[in-house]
Amino acid sequence: MNKKHLIGYPATFIVAGMITAAGNSGGSTASPAPSVVTLAGPTVTATVAPKSVVPKSVAAPKPAPKPVAPKPVAATMTDGQWVIGEDAPAGRYKTSGPTPGGMDICYYAFKKGEGADAEILDNEILKGRATVVVKAGQVFDTSSCEPWVKVG
Repeated sequence: MNKKHLIGYPATFIVAGMITAAGNSGGSTASPAPSVVTLAGPTVTATVAPKSVVPKSVAAPKPAPKPVAPKPVAATMTDGQWVIGEDAPAGRYKTSGPTPGGMDICYYAFKKGEGADAEILDNEILKGRATVVVKAGQVFDTSSCEPWVKVG
């Protein structure tokens, strides 16, 4: 068997794509095509794997924030302070008057701001039925009244 060595043959190399890995500074993450080496003389073809191109690390996109469910609003207001549009919807409310067994009076007020020291814009002491219209952003305070029920 006659072994031939490549060293004894005149060698002409044609290299394609060898420079792509070294010259690619544009941040491409695609691997270059394998290089093909062709030798003159008996046909010998070898496939050479290119150097790996390490992709630049990219931060994963942040997940979208979970939607916040709106706070449920009551269609009936009882004793306490209510921010209209947040705690109760705007609209027209009616009460049948004072809570039975109490002092036989019912109190309500429209206030500027929240808390015990909030400025009173308008108030009323009732002995019977009443209707109020409340708008978004208003603060409505009530005590000793039957529930205020939304009617419109």
